[in-house]
Amino acid sequence: VETTDEQKAAKRKQMEGLLQISEETLNRAQVVAHMGSWFLDCVSNKLTWSEETYRIFGQDQGCPLDLATFLEFVHADDRSRVAEAWRAALAGAPYDIVHRVAGFANRWVRERAEIRFRSDGQPLSAVGTVQDISERWEAEEALKQSHWLLQTIIETLPIRVFWKDRECRYLGCNTLFARDAGEASPEDLVGKDDFQLGWRDQADLYRAADMAVMASGTARPPYEEPQTTPEGRTIRLRTAKVPLRDWQGEIFGLLGIYEDVTREWHMREELRISQERLRMALQGDIDGL
Repeated sequence: VETTDEQKAAKRKQMEGLLQISEETLNRAQVVAHMGSWFLDCVSNKLTWSEETYRIFGQDQGCPLDLATFLEFVHADDRSRVAEAWRAALAGAPYDIVHRVAGFANRWVRERAEIRFRSDGQPLSAVGTVQDISERWEAEEALKQSHWLLQTIIETLPIRVFWKDRECRYLGCNTLFARDAGEASPEDLVGKDDFQLGWRDQADLYRAADMAVMASGTARPPYEEPQTTPEGRTIRLRTAKVPLRDWQGEIFGLLGIYEDVTREWHMREELRISQERLRMALQGDIDGL
């Protein structure tokens, strides 16, 4: 059965309608994901953007686009880095870069692309995506700043700070603690337990205290305990420990602090011995009467 012109026109109209719906769906999906798409003809240097890409770069739709025009929309401080990344991509390197957008106080995007090459290695075309990651970037930067501030505070404190997981393995510590353990940096302790450190003679004692804090779910107030130094000396510590909980309230480890009170302990011992000698002397005088 031959298809009439009217049937052909109706089918073409139907296909055009479906294509329009498909394009609208794609555009809407890109808006929701804050991700636009683009296509570059590497031969003519003509660049084509989706609606969302125009929005991300803050440009009016329909403006002429090519590679040079695109670079003008990149923040001036990032422009040379983006250009270098593109040159490297044309030589075969992956194109995956984060940069700022010109004209905005703090708009960050992530761009990725796949380039198609001819058999002789010349680039033919590139298809890519650009995603507005400003909110995530700011959140990550805020998290980094918060982590830096916390680490600075921990490093500035004149006491030793450490934290462990449920298996009593070290998750982190400050530099003072690492040096007490005979290590160069806190990273050297991560994943180790007390049985692997210079104070292994006290490892059972420490583990019992750690497990008791995590089992009870309550803090242990300051108490004194011994510690063997990397040089083999025994010093006295004043230690306190608290359980660490995750966002659901589950205990996942503990945090501990301690200070070296060896000098104070020796002074107390000397005072105790002196008092004992005085008591014995007085007792001897009384007995001699």
